[in-house]
Amino acid sequence: RVAYDRIPADTHGRDLQIKVGKSFPKGYNRGHMPYSEHFQGVCRARTDGDMTFFLAGSGLTEQRGHLFASEFPGGPGEPGEITDVERVDATYDHCGGLSIHGSYLVVGCEVGCTIAERLAGNCELRSTVHFYDIADPAAPKRLPFIVNRTANSAGASALAQDVDGSFLLLVAGWDSANLDLYRSTVDTGILGEEDPRFKLIANWTKDSLITSGRSTAVFGQYQNLNLLQQTDGQLFLIGTYRTYGGLGFDYMDLFKFDVLGAGEGSAMQIEHLDSKRLNCKGCSDLLPVQVAAIGFTILC
Repeated sequence: RVAYDRIPADTHGRDLQIKVGKSFPKGYNRGHMPYSEHFQGVCRARTDGDMTFFLAGSGLTEQRGHLFASEFPGGPGEPGEITDVERVDATYDHCGGLSIHGSYLVVGCEVGCTIAERLAGNCELRSTVHFYDIADPAAPKRLPFIVNRTANSAGASALAQDVDGSFLLLVAGWDSANLDLYRSTVDTGILGEEDPRFKLIANWTKDSLITSGRSTAVFGQYQNLNLLQQTDGQLFLIGTYRTYGGLGFDYMDLFKFDVLGAGEGSAMQIEHLDSKRLNCKGCSDLLPVQVAAIGFTILC
């Protein structure tokens, strides 16, 4: 909760300029409908040195889902540069919201969906969740296990470690209308070469949201989700999105997140606590933040 409270509401964030370099895949410079190539998720790695951001991308031209590492050696006021391009998935080319827990990164990739398919309700619901060790952010290491989802998408994924040492994986379906919670069943304490064997333990739909009587409490169409844990073990969930289907305003919403039970048949309890509107100075008001790859170099 402290981390969320430190973020000022309705502030003017700055745009980040990124030099893409020669290894950058084709298609992201289209900048017109139907935005076949786009970034959806962004997370900053915790490092003692340079600022490093990871971005998840949908690469229809290459037919690959992408993970980009970008470094800012001069700090946020100077242009950064793409330093690594991971071709995450050759089956599912739409990589969604990603998150980082410690030195681990999780990102889900799903079947791409065209505008026509979305309007007709014909989007396929299949996805895979991938894991990376980013102890060295300049050289992400793919971990040798995945979570296959044969009947649901993976629009956003979040990772946390519970007080008992097991790992919790939260995966959102289309527009975060439903959430699936997995728990690791192999007691490794770390994510490494051994498969932690994530097992589905709970499902949740947005009509189960606890609002505590607040008329403004909502569970939005989140494009990025993050699980945060207090020192006392309490979990919180933060979701970010732009309202009105990407044509409105950018918001960050905070929820209390409780897991009732440990194994199969558990339940999630999610309570809305607060919302903050965020602004980006100099960003285009015509493109949603999760879709914006303006030209080659600017991500807002």
